[in-house]
Amino acid sequence: MKAVYNFVCKVKPWWFFNKEDLSPKRCPDCLSKSFYSVAKDVSDYLLLEAEYRCNCCDSVVQYWSYGNFDPAYLPPKGREEHRQRQNEMITFGEVPHD
Repeated sequence: MKAVYNFVCKVKPWWFFNKEDLSPKRCPDCLSKSFYSVAKDVSDYLLLEAEYRCNCCDSVVQYWSYGNFDPAYLPPKGREEHRQRQNEMITFGEVPHD
C-alpha cells in the first residue's frame, strides 16, 4: 500500500487529507475512511491533544493539538502547498512600505 500512497501523493496530495483543516480523509496504509481519536493531553476536562488512528490497521493518521491538525503528517507536496497558503494568508492585505 505504501507504493499506492507514494504515487497518489505525487499526483494528488490532498486525497488523504482535507485541504481546509488538514483533517484525515483516508488512511495512507490501508485506504480506510474510518478513524478514532485517542486523547493524549487533557487539562481541566478540555482536550488539548489527540491522536487520530485508523480503525482497520490502527496506524496513526494525524495528530491534533490545541485546535489544529499537525502539517508534519502531510505528504511533502501537500506540506509545500499548505505552507504557501499560510504565507499568502499572512501577507494578504498588507500594504507595501515605500
